[in-house]
This record gives sequence, C-alpha cells and structure tokens, in this order.
Amino acid sequence: MSKVHEYNMYHNEQAHYDRKGFFMHSIHSIIGEHSIRFTTWSEQVVSWITGTFYIVQDGTAAEEKSTDLLVHIDEQSGAPFESFDVRVLSDDNYICYKRSDYTVRVNRSHTKASIYVYDDFALKHALLNLYSSFVIYHGWGLLLHASCLEEGDRAYVFAGQSGAGKSTVIKLSSPRLVLSDEVAIIRVQKQDITVFNSPFRSEIKSTERTKRRLGGIFILKPSHQVQRIPFRKPDGIFHLLNHLFYWTTDIKESNKVLMMCKMLADRVPIAQLNFQENDTFWEYIV
Repeated sequence: MSKVHEYNMYHNEQAHYDRKGFFMHSIHSIIGEHSIRFTTWSEQVVSWITGTFYIVQDGTAAEEKSTDLLVHIDEQSGAPFESFDVRVLSDDNYICYKRSDYTVRVNRSHTKASIYVYDDFALKHALLNLYSSFVIYHGWGLLLHASCLEEGDRAYVFAGQSGAGKSTVIKLSSPRLVLSDEVAIIRVQKQDITVFNSPFRSEIKSTERTKRRLGGIFILKPSHQVQRIPFRKPDGIFHLLNHLFYWTTDIKESNKVLMMCKMLADRVPIAQLNFQENDTFWEYIV
C-alpha cells in the first residue's frame, strides 16, 4: 500500500451520494481561463466559493464550456492550522498535498480533485495549492506572491516577502485597479505575458473577470530614496523562483516551472524597486 493510501486519500466517493436529506451543490466558476466545477454538501463552503470566485450562472454560453477541473470539497474534523509546511505524496495515479488543516487529492491528469478542509482559511490555501499545481501541470502559467495593479493598458506586479510593502503599494496607488493583493495569476506564453484578476486575496475582494498585459515585475525594498535597479536575467529568474507558490512534486514539473520563469524573464523587465511611502515610485515604473 502506498503512502497516499496511508494518508486516507481514497475516500469512498459513493458516500457523496448517500447522504439522505442533504443537497449536493454544484457551482461553476472561471479562474484565469479555466472552467472549474465545484461540488459540496456544505452551505458554508458554498457561501465562501460564491463570495470569492467569479460564478457562471446556469444557462449562459460559458456554462456549455467543458469543465477543465472538477473539485469536490468536504469539511472534515481535523487539526487547525499549525504551519505553512505542506507534505507532498504521490503514486502512479494521484498526487496528495497535505497540511495540518487540509488535504488535496488530485489525479495525475489534473481533471478531478478532492479537498478536505478544517475551515475557510484552510479552504483558501488548499485551492491555491491545487490551482498552482493545475496551471504548472498544463504549462499554462505561474502564481506569484505579489500584488498587481493596472496602469494604462498594462499591469505591473510588485513582489516581496511579507512586510516588504505589497499592501503599502496598493494603498499608495489608489484609485488604480487592483488585480491582486496577495497572489498574482500570470499566463506565460511566447507571444504574450498576461495577468488575470486573482480571486486569491487577503483583503480587497473582487469577483470580476479582468486581464491585462504584463508590463513589468518589481521586487520591493523600502528605502529613503526611490530607485529602479534592473536585474540581470539570471538574478531575475532567481527572484521569480523565490516568490512562487509552488510545491515540488517531481523533476518534470520543476523543469516546467524553470522554463516558464526563463520565458517570463525574456519577455518582461524585472527590477528591484526601492520606494518611499509615497506615490512618486510610479514615475520609475511606466
């Protein structure tokens, strides 16, 4: 028996249909360019999903689009959050991401997944974990620990560790459109690099569908002097890797991540931004 089995990955799917007196909710959402179908028995999960993601109403044209990923979500009695450490386990058929407060089980083709969560905080991080795995598997793009703002017809990403100033940049940039305040969704293609409106947010909620071409990536550093310091390409790739939401599964997936980071560094300028707590830094960006 594999370690995936040991971590109780194989739940009885038939039980999902045997809960007499309960109603199975089905919710269709779009994240990035992907059609995702959520199912759950939990009213609390329904409330969180509909308040967080762009929801497709039944009967619309988008409803007819084939589902890219089917996700069943169950609440479970388990441990609360302890740390951000995630254990990755796998066998020939499934990959499992396990944290103290959530378990994600996804098949190798990334078409079906089951999520078991302790609370809303766990659900947010489990879905972030799953969507990162999904976009990397398909070579579609990357999720970056960053805020992202619109300026003109472009979007600009501001990355940094906690406390580096991502929230400060947003406050100083009002009334510019905020595409993300925590997790930037970046579509990586040879012909174009695009940022999508991100539902994975900490404070500023948005369920709109919006995308912009990416104009630049800036690694934040608080300073008494505003300055833009371009990175050499290898340094830019290093900083991208250092700010990704990514949980290593195997060498094949790691190579996909590295290739997309290289493509991103080829197409988009990456620089360190020394900034003061005022909006003059925008003069050094556009």
